Formats: sequence, C-alpha cells, structure tokens
Amino acid sequence: MRPRTNSFIFTKDTGGDELFQLFLRNRDTGLTTQLSEPGTRNGSATFSDDGKLIAWTVTRSGTATRQTVVANPDDPSSRRVVHTGDGGWGVADISPDGTRLLMARYVSVTESTLHVVDIATGTVTQVTPELKVSYGGGSFDRTGRSIFTVSDERGEFASLVKIDLATNARTWLTAGANWDVEGFSM
Repeated sequence: MRPRTNSFIFTKDTGGDELFQLFLRNRDTGLTTQLSEPGTRNGSATFSDDGKLIAWTVTRSGTATRQTVVANPDDPSSRRVVHTGDGGWGVADISPDGTRLLMARYVSVTESTLHVVDIATGTVTQVTPELKVSYGGGSFDRTGRSIFTVSDERGEFASLVKIDLATNARTWLTAGANWDVEGFSM
C-alpha cells in the first residue's frame, strides 16, 4: 500500500515474458497508472514513509546491470536513475526524510552487503563489512541514523542487528538466541 493513500502497487508481465511492469492502482477511482518503462524488468519497489516517492530496480533485456530509479508516483515521467550496478541490487528502504536509499547487493545465499545511496548525488556508502555473510532485509530507524537488518555475521543463526550509520557500531538485538530471525517489521 502507498502510505497515506488508498493506492497500491503491483507488477505484471505479458504472456510469461517476465518483463514485469510496475503499476499503481487507485482503489477509490479504479485508475491504474504504469510507472515503469515498457520493455524492462522491474522489481524491489518501495515507497517513502510519506508516499511521495517510490524507488525500484530496473533491468534492461540482455544485461546484468540494474538501475535504481526514483519517481513521484503521481508523475511517472519524473523517473530518474540514481544508481547503476552489476548484479543483484535491490531497494530495501527509503530514509524517513526521503534523501537516501538503503540497498542490498546480493552475491549469493551466503553473501550480501548493505549500502546507503544518496538520492541527490548517487554517492554509495557501504555500511556492512566485506565478509562472507548474509544480510536479510533492511529498514532505517525513525531518525534515519541507524538501520535494522537480519544477519548471520555472528554465527550459525541469523540475528536482528541495529547498525549505527555514523560509527558502524552494531547492537545485536537477538544475541544468544538459538534460532533464526527470518524477518522483521518496523
């Protein structure tokens, strides 16, 4: 659901072509608006807290490069690329002030990294170390100064961790648990 509206986003392809297009449907008016560019594969869509911004990834046919796009959902022509990278990039969250994206770079089931992308400049800052560990999901806290994620960085079990973006200090919120945290909601 788009925050503060009666709209939701969905994807669909045509005839199994797997070129998933992104649409916004207004439940009050029944109007459906295509947000994505035809002939591309789109996913990982996330709204800002106020619903005024949407971010998603775009892959063009025949390439492994993913572009990250932001737009005003009310104006699909406002689409603009803020990040380009090879491989499995995805949008995890938009900062509360709408100026940064939390993005995940998936390498394998046992290896991924988290990054913050400045929407205005495209500057990418890696916030997790270069370790062969997995990070699952990610959300900014209410202040935008920390993120929450799930990681197996400390051992066999995936734990919920809070990472301070200024210091990279980690606070393990489920340390010592003998079970996996599989997800969380903010």
